Amino acid sequence: MFRCCWCRLLFFFYLFICTQLISFAQSDSCNKRVNIGADLVSRYIWRGSDYFNSPCVQPDIQFLLYKNYFGIGAWGSFSINNQPIQETDLYAFLQVKQFQLYIYDYFYMNILSNNHYFDYQPSTTGHTLSCDVSYTFSEKYPISLLASYNFWGNDTLHSSYIELSYEVKKEQVLIFCGGTFDKGWYAHKAGVCNVGCSVTKDIPITSTFKIPLKVQCIINPIRENIFIVAGITL
Repeated sequence: MFRCCWCRLLFFFYLFICTQLISFAQSDSCNKRVNIGADLVSRYIWRGSDYFNSPCVQPDIQFLLYKNYFGIGAWGSFSINNQPIQETDLYAFLQVKQFQLYIYDYFYMNILSNNHYFDYQPSTTGHTLSCDVSYTFSEKYPISLLASYNFWGNDTLHSSYIELSYEVKKEQVLIFCGGTFDKGWYAHKAGVCNVGCSVTKDIPITSTFKIPLKVQCIINPIRENIFIVAGITL
C-alpha cells in the first residue's frame, strides 16, 4: 500500500492531524483556537502569476494546537467561472519569536477527472510539498524576508522564491518585491516576478460590523504583466 517513504510519512502526518483534531474538539477552549474565514477576490494572483483567470472564493480554516506557536490548517481557491482546475492545500506551521516555518501540501484538483488524492508516487503524484521560512526583524522595523522552496512532488523543477516586504501597520499598507532564482512555477528564468503593494481599508456595514476591503497593484516584470486586484474578507 505504501511503497515510498513519502507515502508513509504523509500517512502518519494525516494520522497525527486526525488524533490532534479529536483531542482538540474535546477541549474546552476549542472555539478560541479555531480561525475560519473566506476571501472573495476578483483574481487569484499568487507571486506574480494569474491562476484560473477568474474571480475566486478562497476559504480557510486553521487550528491553533499550541497557543500561537504551532497549528495546522487547510486553504483553497475555487473559481467562480467554470474552470476545471481548483486548488486545495493543507499546511502546518511553527512560529518562534520572529521566525515562521510553514510546510505546505499543494494539490490542484481536476474536477473533470479522477484526482487520486492519496497517490504519492513521485512519478504520478499531483501533490507538491513546499517549505516556507520567513523572518520579521521587529515591531519597530516591520521588514520581513521570505524564502520558499518546493522540495518534493510534481514540481520537478523544484521552484524557489524569495520576497522582501515592508508593512505600514497603521495605514494597513504592505509593500513587497519577490523573485525566483531559476526557471519554475513563477517564471521561465531567474528574475523579479512579483512587485507591488496592497492597501486594506475597513468598510463599515453597520455600527458594529465592518468588512475589510483589500486592493492590490501587482507587477510581474519578467512576464510584463500588471494586475489590479480587489478582495473582501468575511
